[in-house]
Amino acid sequence: MRHTKWPFALGAFVVLSALWVAGAAGQAVATAPASSPTTAAISLADHAYALLSEGTDQALAGRFEAALATLTEAKALAGEEPKIVQAHRLLEEYVSQYARAEAERASEYAATVERVGWAGMTEQYFRDQPDSSLEAKLREKVRQVLSAIGRSGNGDTLDDAAKNTYEELKDRSVQALDESLAALRQGEVLVGQDNRDYARVFRRVVKSLRERLEAYKQVWAQADVGQVDARRRAARELRSLEDGLSDDLADLDGLVTDKPWREALAGALVAQRVAAPADRLTEQPWYHELIQRSEAHGKQFVDEGRWQDALTLYMALNDLDEGNRTYKDMVKSVRRHARVLRLYGNERLDTSGATSQPEDSETTWRELVEGVDAAMAEKAISQLDSYYVTAVDYAQLARGALAAVKVLAETPEAAQTFPGLADASKRRAFLVAVDDQFRAIETRDRPDHLDLTLALNSVLRTSERTVNIPVSVLVVEFTDGFLDELDEFSSMIWPYDMADFEKHTMGHFYGVGVQIAKEPGEPLKVITPLADSPAFKAGIKPGDLILAVDGRATQDMGIDKLIRMITGEKGTKVTLRVKRAGHLDSFDVTLTRQAINIATVRGWQSRPDGQWDYLIDPEAKIAYVRVMQFTDETVESLDSVLDRIAKAGVHSLVLDLRYNPGGLLRSATDVADEFLSRGRLVSTEGRQARRQSVNATPGGKYLDGQLVLLVNQISASAAEIVSGAVQDWDRGLIVGQRTYGKETVQNVIPIRRDRAVLKLTTAYYYLPSGRTLHGGDGKDSGVAPDVEIRMTPKQTKRWLEVRQKTDLLQDVDPTQLRSDLARQYEADLQLATAVLLLKLEQLRERPEPVAAPATAVLETVQH
Repeated sequence: MRHTKWPFALGAFVVLSALWVAGAAGQAVATAPASSPTTAAISLADHAYALLSEGTDQALAGRFEAALATLTEAKALAGEEPKIVQAHRLLEEYVSQYARAEAERASEYAATVERVGWAGMTEQYFRDQPDSSLEAKLREKVRQVLSAIGRSGNGDTLDDAAKNTYEELKDRSVQALDESLAALRQGEVLVGQDNRDYARVFRRVVKSLRERLEAYKQVWAQADVGQVDARRRAARELRSLEDGLSDDLADLDGLVTDKPWREALAGALVAQRVAAPADRLTEQPWYHELIQRSEAHGKQFVDEGRWQDALTLYMALNDLDEGNRTYKDMVKSVRRHARVLRLYGNERLDTSGATSQPEDSETTWRELVEGVDAAMAEKAISQLDSYYVTAVDYAQLARGALAAVKVLAETPEAAQTFPGLADASKRRAFLVAVDDQFRAIETRDRPDHLDLTLALNSVLRTSERTVNIPVSVLVVEFTDGFLDELDEFSSMIWPYDMADFEKHTMGHFYGVGVQIAKEPGEPLKVITPLADSPAFKAGIKPGDLILAVDGRATQDMGIDKLIRMITGEKGTKVTLRVKRAGHLDSFDVTLTRQAINIATVRGWQSRPDGQWDYLIDPEAKIAYVRVMQFTDETVESLDSVLDRIAKAGVHSLVLDLRYNPGGLLRSATDVADEFLSRGRLVSTEGRQARRQSVNATPGGKYLDGQLVLLVNQISASAAEIVSGAVQDWDRGLIVGQRTYGKETVQNVIPIRRDRAVLKLTTAYYYLPSGRTLHGGDGKDSGVAPDVEIRMTPKQTKRWLEVRQKTDLLQDVDPTQLRSDLARQYEADLQLATAVLLLKLEQLRERPEPVAAPATAVLETVQH
């Protein structure tokens, strides 16, 4: 993508020289009056194209305003030269789009900072409120507002409604919005004319929300839902109001939350993502006050045993300040307590994070530890010396393992699950034995893997004599405890987790083929059916609600449990009870589970047959390819796509690696090899793993065309290997935001065939330049983009929501699809930047001059 800059000053020199020769030659020039203007015109064009090249280089460096100034100068010189005019127009439009996005960013930052202040104000208001019942009353009114709005339709449901339900949907929506407005007025009455800051802000938010709800209701009330064009117009108007409506609802909900500290920290994290360097976020007084207030809350939560609150708080603090060792240690400590409470206490575990669900609806500890035995832990311990990336500190590992066991024994709620812990004398004897193991480890000169195994067996024997906690439970706690001391990526894949692990690493599983989402207390929602899946063939649609799975209601279940119920063995059946938006009755669909292959390579626009179109700009021959993750099948799919776009004459490609969490190392190097013909792609080296390098081969499918990679803060691991190799070899341009920064390689070590594996960090990986991806304090980790384009959470949400619609496979109206794709492109500034840069690269080369006719040449010579 990078070109040597044209010596545009030389073009200017040619012009000046031509004029000087004309003056010096006097009458001699008069015999050939046409030669000097022609030379001057050619030189002006040279100068203009040199400026075009210079402006393109400035754009490739992210200096868009400077590039526009340069192209404005080029346009003034070139007049109506088509390529220069087009380049100027493209850049002018982009700079305008960029300015709008930056104004949005600045506005969102200011609003977020204000909301962080609201959280502290809310806490103070209710603490000082003489009427202790006001908080609960206000919260109930806000709940009524939200509930009523939830019963209203929206732009999407109006688009998707069945023909015979249009009027019913309209009437129901108007009625629900009336109810929400009534509850809103009642909430405002509760606050009254109080002049404190909180009350003024509350009334301001209510006023804004009321105006939006009235406008939303008016669209519904006036919609001629029986007419196709009128209905579509109403749906567009509703969608145009929904972003602002969503913001106001979030503000109102935040003003009555029972955990304002959480709202404040969430706001600070958003501010951190939105802030520009000039905002100097960490130097602001509000930021320091928030940190001090949050640390005080954290201490209080730990003292009171509010472990889930403490975990949420310290995880947020750790995200705000990644280099703070205190926060990192506190996360590790409180996570152990929160884990024990969720698994073995009053609350039940769902790996999505939902808690306090009915016992028979959630994953239980018995399911999680089923099939686990002590031999698994012993084998895992025996592998550490042979494979771990650095020297193993067994004393530290033993401390972590014993601390995890001790937390389990000291958690009062665990006694409800393990009756032996309710016997004070037995529990005391067990804890004394654990403490003895702590001391034994500390007195060892150089503890090794045998000492860690000895500690495990001592814990198991003592438990058998005292509290009699199941062996499988102690093995899981002990093993996860010592692995937690190694690094964040090493872990044991227990029998319960094996199916899910294989699904994500291999890219296929047995199920019905639906992407789903779940909100607490709500039915399961279909995001989209997968192409060629049983769900797709049965007509399951995006937005469908799955009310029940095999007769069991989904509303109070967690998504982890539901996924396991829907997936299963090949050829078995599952029945889903489905409720479709705009339809009055639910219906049952019985599906046969089949092998589901996760499509990791996607394009710009899905087609009704489940295939993809890859040309994002057919006229400019620019293709767009999105790689979702790196599995065994990724490179084969990418090969096919690159063949297709080559046949279409594509020489400019956007490779989108945003939100790609990584995957298999071999898959990453195979993908990078498609774009590089020689040189090292990546190398790995560990304590016990000698340095190994993977080099490019000359057989790649896209070795010469222009290339831009899109990355963001979620792009990790294998995605960073690809983007880092492309950047180090100057093969393409990296656009977006700094990547995650995962520098380690994990290998899967068999522990029990088909039952358990150890995922262990065995090496660091190094990019072709020799650099790693982890900064000392975490702030400079990852691949830094060549052109940084920040996008706020709100901007990102906007284009992701539109992309979700354009990815849908069924019942897509072509006109609506074109409109949605245009909206997606407009909302996605990072993608727009990539396309702009590729177009400028296409335009930078000057077209070949057209040769003069032979007769004209002859006449010139004769003259």
